[in-house]
Amino acid sequence: MTWRLGWRVLVLAAASGCRGPGEPAARLEIDAGDAGDASAAPSASTIAIASASTSAPAAETSPPRRAYWTARAMLRAPPHPVPAGVANVIVHVPEGFDASQKLHLVVFLHGSDQCAEQLAMNGHVVCARGSGFAGAGLIARHDDAGTQSIFIVPQLAYMAGGSPGRFAEKSYLRTFLTELLGETLVPGLGAPRTIDDVESITFIAQSAGWIATTRILESGDLDAKILGVVLLDAFFDGGVDVYARWLARETQGRPRKLVSVHAPWGNNIGNARALADRVRPLRPGRVVVDPKGALADAIRANDVTLVTWDVEHSWMSLVMLTKVVHGLALPPRAVTPTRALWPGTTAATPTPIARSQEIAGAIDGSDTLLANGARADDYAIALGAGESVVATVRGGASKTEWGKLDVFAQILSDGVEIASDDDGDGAFDSRVVFRATTAGTYVVRVSTAGQGLRRGPYRLRVD
Repeated sequence: MTWRLGWRVLVLAAASGCRGPGEPAARLEIDAGDAGDASAAPSASTIAIASASTSAPAAETSPPRRAYWTARAMLRAPPHPVPAGVANVIVHVPEGFDASQKLHLVVFLHGSDQCAEQLAMNGHVVCARGSGFAGAGLIARHDDAGTQSIFIVPQLAYMAGGSPGRFAEKSYLRTFLTELLGETLVPGLGAPRTIDDVESITFIAQSAGWIATTRILESGDLDAKILGVVLLDAFFDGGVDVYARWLARETQGRPRKLVSVHAPWGNNIGNARALADRVRPLRPGRVVVDPKGALADAIRANDVTLVTWDVEHSWMSLVMLTKVVHGLALPPRAVTPTRALWPGTTAATPTPIARSQEIAGAIDGSDTLLANGARADDYAIALGAGESVVATVRGGASKTEWGKLDVFAQILSDGVEIASDDDGDGAFDSRVVFRATTAGTYVVRVSTAGQGLRRGPYRLRVD
């Protein structure tokens, strides 16, 4: 399925550069600007895209944070043959990444008829031919999860079926990662690394990406390092035995997590139930099917999380990637706060709201601008010491992406967040429970999840 999305998640600060044969890839120091047309870049083994922070600057007393680094690369041992000009892989080291620590890798395996570069990047992307289309921005979605992990998007069959390519070979995963760590990622990490430096690998399979995922798990290559498997609308055509065996190979002190978020079509639900029945006796109380509340919380609390969520197939990765990565057992990353006000911005005067009142609002381009590019509405409520409130925000039909508006709720005191929630009311709805320690006026801020402008209506109720 081809992604042709008519909106941009985030404008990346970026520039393109290249290297000649035998020359090391150089990190680029650049000013902010749009990512360029990929088809216009010179032919190169690696085209690096680097940028300073795109979020609000830290206080002057804060230590400088590592900028994000992104590259499109041609590999000596690619996973699949591709046309000239098509990158074999997109690799991304997020802002604030601590390269001195053990490495956690998140590898996204795409489905049929897709271009890895267009899936990963923002802005106007041209992969090999034609006029191009809007980037799906999965890099930004990965970074929104705030994990200390490197994001890797290999190019499998280019605009063709869901072939696993060389990932079907027994030792190819090791070959692929050895080249990335020892060569491609060196400018982003500051030094060559090896497989021994990898603490964990998580595979995220979208649609037909399940084929490559099961082949890798069956091969046993680097099995001890594969601690996470995520299926995004990718449980429709089998794999139950493979996933059950992979979970059973877990070693002490190295817990494994499997997550499937799938729409109610094909055999997604049947396969999920079959897996739950298979592994539940071995993991009592650690297997959950269709949990209530926030998805990330359910993933965090369980070994196996199986969720039916009626999301259109081609949008599943965009609306779910941040939530599933946030719930995995990956260490947090030190990042600049993204929900502060955009530098130089003053919040609009909050609208008063009373207990048991429900207000219909909408997020649009005229609302208060936050540092991550999202917009926000503020509401003021007076509370006495010891009083508590429950603020519930439910999104209406989104105007920028499939389905409901993915809302985010915060409670602020003097501009400082003291409570927040993404999906506590289930689906894309938020629910914050808060008790005031001192009397005063508090602000309920309604915005949207993740980076970039999302638009649409919502309803806020305070009880």
